[in-house]
Formats: sequence, C-alpha cells, structure tokens
Amino acid sequence: MFKIMIVDDEPYIVSGLQDLCEDMQEYELDVFCAYSATEAVARLQSTRVDILLTDIQMPGMSGLELAQKVREWWPRTKIIFLTGYNQFDYAQSALRSEAVDFLLKTEDEAKIVAAIRRAIRKCSEDSEESRLIEGVKQRLRAAIPVLQKDLLLRLAQGETLSMESRAQKFAELGIPLDAAADCLLAIGRVDEWKHAAGPYDRSLLLYGIQNIAEEFLSPAIRFQAVIGDAGDFIWFMQPGAAGDAADESWSRCVSFVHGTIDAIQSACRSLLKQPVSIAAGSAPAPWHSVAAKVREFSLLLAEGLGTGGEMLVLENADARASREAAAESAEQLLLSGPGQAEMMDRLLDGGKQEEFRKLVLEAFAGIPSGRGDLRKETYYAVALRLYAYVNRLRRRREGELPARFDLLFHYERHAGEAAAVWYLLDAAAELFSHRSDEQEERTNELVLRLHDYIEQHLSGDVSLTRLGEVVSLNPSYLCRLYKQITGSILTDFIAEAKIGKAKELLVKSGQLRITDISKAVGFDSPAYFSRFFKKYTKMTPQEYRDRY
Repeated sequence: MFKIMIVDDEPYIVSGLQDLCEDMQEYELDVFCAYSATEAVARLQSTRVDILLTDIQMPGMSGLELAQKVREWWPRTKIIFLTGYNQFDYAQSALRSEAVDFLLKTEDEAKIVAAIRRAIRKCSEDSEESRLIEGVKQRLRAAIPVLQKDLLLRLAQGETLSMESRAQKFAELGIPLDAAADCLLAIGRVDEWKHAAGPYDRSLLLYGIQNIAEEFLSPAIRFQAVIGDAGDFIWFMQPGAAGDAADESWSRCVSFVHGTIDAIQSACRSLLKQPVSIAAGSAPAPWHSVAAKVREFSLLLAEGLGTGGEMLVLENADARASREAAAESAEQLLLSGPGQAEMMDRLLDGGKQEEFRKLVLEAFAGIPSGRGDLRKETYYAVALRLYAYVNRLRRRREGELPARFDLLFHYERHAGEAAAVWYLLDAAAELFSHRSDEQEERTNELVLRLHDYIEQHLSGDVSLTRLGEVVSLNPSYLCRLYKQITGSILTDFIAEAKIGKAKELLVKSGQLRITDISKAVGFDSPAYFSRFFKKYTKMTPQEYRDRY
C-alpha cells in the first residue's frame, strides 16, 4: 500500500488528482487531500506519506516550504511538484528539493499519471524486499556465532525442542550436527588463568582452545563447541563418516575422542600456556538428557583428583550411573532446567498445542519406572504452568473458562500415573481450544467494529490510516488482516458502503441535492462523486434517482 497526499488550494485540482489516483487500480493507494500547506502539515506530523503531490505557489506556506518540512519528518517521501507557472526559478527550486518530478498543471493527465507511477516505482526500489532481506542476512551472518552459543547453551541447561524444531534451528544457524541423532558430550575448563589479565584475554584463550579442538577432532567427527558464560566450554560430537553401522560408527567416534583429548590438552599447555581439564562421555546421549550429562561431568571436574588440575576424566558407564543420569535427565527436562517454565508458557501463549503435547510426553517418557516421586513432581510442574495460563486468560477477559480444573492439584485422585498424564493433556487441549475460540471472537469483533465505524462515519475520514488508528493496527497490516479474515479488500467495502448509502439517499430523500448527498458519503466534489458513482453503477446519481 502506498500513501499519497494531494495538496492544492484549488479544490477542483485536488478533486481531479484524487480521481486520477483512484483510477490507478493496479496499485493499492490510500489518498489524502489537503487544501493548504498548513492543513497538510497538521496531517503529516502524525501520518507518513510515500508520495506528496503538491502545488508550489499557495497562500501562506508554499509547496517548497512544505516539501522541506516533509523531508525533515519523512526523508523517504517522494515529491511531485505541480505549478501553473512555467518558470525556470520554480524548476530550479524543485530540483534542489530533490523532487521526483516538476509538472505544469496544463500537462495532460497521462503525464501526471506517469509521474505518479515513477514515484511509486522509486518507493518500491527504496523498500525493495531483496535489499532489506540481504541486509538482514548480513546482520544474521554476523550474529550467527552468538545465536549458536545461545541455542546450544539453552539445550545444555535443559531446554527441550522437538526433533523437527531442533533440525530447523541447526540448519538455520549452520550447526553441523544431526538433530535426529544422539551426541557425545565433553566439558572442560581452564584450571588457572596464567596469562590472562582480563575478560578480553580470557575470551581469546577460550577461542584458542576451541580452535585447537577443532583442528584435532573435526576431520574425523562432527564437532561443535560452545563457550559458557563462566569461562568453561562444552563440546558436542557425532560420527562424521557415513555408511558404517550405527554401533560401529559410534564406537569409532568414542574411541577417537578418548584417544585425542590428551593431545588437545597437551597442545593447550604448549601453545597457549594454559592448563585445561576435560571430562568426556563414554556413550552417546539423547538430546533430552544433555543437561543431566553436563551437570554430571561438571560434578566430576568439581570433585577433583590429585592436584585437581589438568584432569582427563571419562564417564563411568556402569548401570547405577546410567539409572541416576536417566532420573536426573527427566528432572532436568521440566523441573530444574533454567527456562523450562518460560518455554511451556511460550508454547501455551503461542497456541503451539502439538509442541506442548510432545514436550510433556517426552518428559514423562524419560522418567524411569519406580521413580513415582519424580513423576509426581513433573506432574505438578506442568499443572502449575497450566494454572498460570488460566490466570493470564482471566486477567485478559472476565468470566469463567470452559476448562474444569478440579483435579489439577490432586495427583492422588487420578486412577493412575497414565490417567494423570492424560488429564494434563486433556486440560491443555481444552485451553488451546478456548484460546482458538477467543482469538476468533476477537477477530470477528474487530471486523464488526471496523464496519460499524465506516458506516457511522461515511461523511468523514474513513482513510486506511484513520481506520488503523481506530483499531490500533498498522494500516498495511490492517489491509492484509482484513483480506485474510473476510476474503475481501477493505477499500472495496468502504466503496460499497459509500455507494449503498448514496443509493439509499437518492431514493428515499428526494429533496436532497446531489451536492448534499456527495458530502454525506465523504466527497467534497460533486463532480468526483458522480464519476465515482457511475464507475460502480454504470449510471450517474441523477440517472439512478430517475430510474428508482
């Protein structure tokens, strides 16, 4: 949508130019009219316009002065000057004002239309989508290391994503890991900062450690490192070779990592002069247990051995450690992991029913049999987020919600563990359904409000900008939303409402003059109203009145 303002102290000029713009149906235009530069200034202070079509010589403020003010407020506005004076001084001034065109009022309509089209084309070039997207891509490329770090740290802290979401994010951020496969983990720390006085020096050394690890590991395996906020680091690793059986592939990967980390440690000592400790896994871990593994390995390093420096610790893979890691994994998934409550809230608020369902099912599936205490704790963690969502809905809208929550905080009253889980999922489904109904109701209310306003203000300002203000939406978004909801174009509804009201007045109010009817439906110029009416009905207003 392009916004055009026409400014001239001669009403018939304004009417004619408005008519020209309205006839350019290949564009979506929102046209404003002003009959002095002062009137235009009052509108332009709060309303951006894409194209200013203005007379130069007007009483009071001139068009050139108006253009200068517009440039201050809206630098991208394209300006077309119209004048009845074919003088070189005016043309020079127009050029200094960076006008798109300088036209004489005596020019034929085709030249004026061509000038408007050139201005529209320049507006499109200014906001060319590919240029904007490329700018975003450049900034994204610069931000990718930060985004990679943020995502991997969130996974390491317990945030869970569906496999599809994880794969999409890995692809977007260029993370060279298979989202569908497990991963081998290692964590490390610098034992003593011998030659790093400040945070900048320490960051350089941590990146140096990451580069050394990549040099040793990346030719043979998929490798992604992330530096933590506390100066530690985490390595995510997967087999790099394709074609081998899964078990053989992982066996080679684990053996390669275990056989290489001492070389990495030695290189850090000799090249960076920094003592480094590393704890590595002995088996691949599913993504939902990454946080538990990180905590386990951190504890191994924290407990220390010998002098507590330059440790190389491998995961203890006995059955007891596996059971404890599985239980801790489930706890971390929904309870202890930072950001888990916020993630559930985001899914609820965003209407992501399937993702919420998967998150809850994965949480309960990860709890080993016999851990009823952890299952109960997980139940109440989910129940609390559902209750918080109910409260948010109640704050937004009064009245009772359809969901029944009489058993929400009574785990023991369910028929069993499975029944408790399905109760949570059914309650969530009811909330999602309520949210969908509420959203549809709000949308219908918006359309009704728009229609009511238009029908009550046909004689006034029903421009897209004004309608956007009425419903607190950007005008361009309002147009898209209206079409998405109704399948119709908002400007078509406005035109039909004007025509419908005009027909009613022409038939039922025989004493009203055409001039009065044109004003009653928002047209200052009876001539323009007649052209507008005939375009839609194939009859002039008088012909319609005579027939009906």
